[in-house]
Amino acid sequence: LGAIPFIIIGLFMHSIIVPPASLLSLLVMVFFILFSALLHYYLFAIIAITAFWAQQTWGPRFLIRVILEVGTGALVPLSFIPGCIGVVLRFLPFKFFAQIPIQIYLGQLSQSAIFYYFIELTVWLLLVGICSHLLYKRGLRIYGAVGG
Repeated sequence: LGAIPFIIIGLFMHSIIVPPASLLSLLVMVFFILFSALLHYYLFAIIAITAFWAQQTWGPRFLIRVILEVGTGALVPLSFIPGCIGVVLRFLPFKFFAQIPIQIYLGQLSQSAIFYYFIELTVWLLLVGICSHLLYKRGLRIYGAVGG
């Protein structure tokens, strides 16, 4: 659904939009975005699954949203964030939601860097997906529905 407004805006502002470095970089970026969307889903599924144990999940969801705002590199490039906070944010998977796809689109990453980030994204996706699945199975064991 979000693509429709971007396409409409793109039609009106086509003169200021930076074209991709190449067709291949555009395709690789789309591939990364699809994997990143799946990672995003699993991260928020884990937060939603905590509802099996807690009555309110608003706090953790708000916290992860705030961390995502900074950690994606969309507001401020992660290389500008100094010290241990920058190191932690570069380690976390949030960079795959904005910074890495943008760098791929602009052709700022080498093939070896793209391959490395693809492996890292795949590992994060597997870890978070497995964690989500295990938490869901565990939550179902304690779930009790009541009603008429």
